[in-house]
Amino acid sequence: QRFLHFGRALAVTGGNSYASPPTQQLAIQHHNGATPALSTSVAANAISMTADHVTVESLGLCQEQIRKLNEGLLLFYTNIARKAESVLSEQVQNMEQRLHVLREMKSLALQARQALEAQQFDEFGQLLDQSWQLKKQMASRVSNSTIDSIYDTAKAAGAIGGKITGAGGGGFLLLYCHPHQRNSVRQALSSLPELPFRLESGGTRVIFNFA
Repeated sequence: QRFLHFGRALAVTGGNSYASPPTQQLAIQHHNGATPALSTSVAANAISMTADHVTVESLGLCQEQIRKLNEGLLLFYTNIARKAESVLSEQVQNMEQRLHVLREMKSLALQARQALEAQQFDEFGQLLDQSWQLKKQMASRVSNSTIDSIYDTAKAAGAIGGKITGAGGGGFLLLYCHPHQRNSVRQALSSLPELPFRLESGGTRVIFNFA
């Protein structure tokens, strides 16, 4: 079931509506220690979810807009490995008590879409920062003193905003900054491995099969 759901996510393009995996199936996945891959796999689009459907809309950014956005994005490895399941399980447990936080994050996501489509990339960076501060309220293990120190160092060097990708707790830190501040941020985080990357339109693809 996990691979079926992942396959559905990979098939998402833009402007379409898809049936969501049944809640019971997602609950079974979580119970078995597997986390649903749907949100991660289609997160490059504007997504609306209901109990029965996932609606995915392309942001419609032109190549020039994507180029400008790429110029301000940086990705660093925090040197912290973690199991996403342990972080996500606490978030699930806290969800009912943190509904107000989720609603704020939803509002920020809508604002971020508008900022990207209007090429207001600095505003997008600020919204990324606000979203990260809210994300940390979802569970105690989303961040830690090391991650907070890295993030504060990046902001002091010129980063406008950022977040830990995925569940949190470690892994990779995505940052947005003015293009002319990239070298300053890189120098400030020179002790961390940087992963060069760029946004692309092909979506998630298998680049190596371990089987």
